[in-house]
Amino acid sequence: ELFVKLGITQIYINQLRTALNVGFGKDNTCLHYDTVIPFVDGTSMKIGDIIKNRVSKEVWSYNEELGIFEPKPIVDWVVKKETKKWIQFRTNGPETKNGFNGFTCTYTHHCLTNHGWKKAKDITFDDKLITKQRMVINGTLRDFLYGTIPFDCSLYSSHGNGTARITFSNGKQEEYLNWKTKMIEKAYGGYKEINLRAMRLLTEGGILITCSCSYFMESSMFCDMIMHAAMDSHKKVQILEKRGAGPDHPVLLGYPKSEYLKCVVCRVI
Repeated sequence: ELFVKLGITQIYINQLRTALNVGFGKDNTCLHYDTVIPFVDGTSMKIGDIIKNRVSKEVWSYNEELGIFEPKPIVDWVVKKETKKWIQFRTNGPETKNGFNGFTCTYTHHCLTNHGWKKAKDITFDDKLITKQRMVINGTLRDFLYGTIPFDCSLYSSHGNGTARITFSNGKQEEYLNWKTKMIEKAYGGYKEINLRAMRLLTEGGILITCSCSYFMESSMFCDMIMHAAMDSHKKVQILEKRGAGPDHPVLLGYPKSEYLKCVVCRVI
């Protein structure tokens, strides 16, 4: 309860380490084996399993000079001797299904706060951890949600922790839902592959004009697809302009599918 009152915003992530440490060692400045580390791609794994399997994926790292979070690959793994003294932090977590976040570390684990680097045992009510909160829904689940939430579902929340239950068509149209899932998956994947290949051909300053006439691919989902195509092609892309249908093809209010014509003008920087 004491740690809940600290009001520290945090996420399961080791802070600015080139070597992920698992709760072992003479200095004992480590996170617990079961601490969950989120990867940039939206997946996650216990830090102990990362060490054990020598997983080399990108995690979010804080650049103190620029004041931003940026993806960095894991480059080293360190196994240390076991320790029995731990300190646990627990805070509100609006993006989690149970409504809270938490992590366990040794008393001497160094954390970056708004007052500089501090050992865990020295953190007070006046401190806040410098951290990043980012939950990613990916794969076919993301495609399904993006295409369904605006039209075919309802959200219901019975808790006060920021979580909700989603219901699709009252669960009575299984064949339709299966059909729509397949259509969204194919549409998203196809559009992304085309745009990814186009971006790979463009050099700095190159212009990409990409369009869609599919009502499955609503506007925000279309821009999300462009963003992920840019990430996978290792390009930085700006959106210069968004266009739609002309005045002779108006959108009907209350019927989002009528806004199916989309055009985005992008520039590689």
